[in-house]
Amino acid sequence: MDILTLIRRDHDDIFARLMALEEILDWQRGYLQRPVVTRQVQELVKELQVHARAEELSLYKSLLELDLHKLDEKGREGIAEHACIDDTAHRLLELCEDPYAGREDLLAEVVVLKEL
Repeated sequence: MDILTLIRRDHDDIFARLMALEEILDWQRGYLQRPVVTRQVQELVKELQVHARAEELSLYKSLLELDLHKLDEKGREGIAEHACIDDTAHRLLELCEDPYAGREDLLAEVVVLKEL
């Protein structure tokens, strides 16, 4: 299996986790089961971090080393997108620990991660 197939599979798995988390948050309208959500978020963030670092080292680093303008630009865009994902994932983790954060706050960050 080539690296692009593995990356696409990871993207699909992460997107499926985000969809499941969104569904859990949507279902918990009346009562937020924070421990369940927190566990899901922690697993998601860990998977995102592992995937992002592997993608950066295997794909983006190679694109940057090729020093072809268009590919170099894609590598830099990918790294910038990963930084946005890291920031959003970190905010999501912080919200899980914030007793005043509501379901809507968590859901908003999940939606942003899906878009990224």
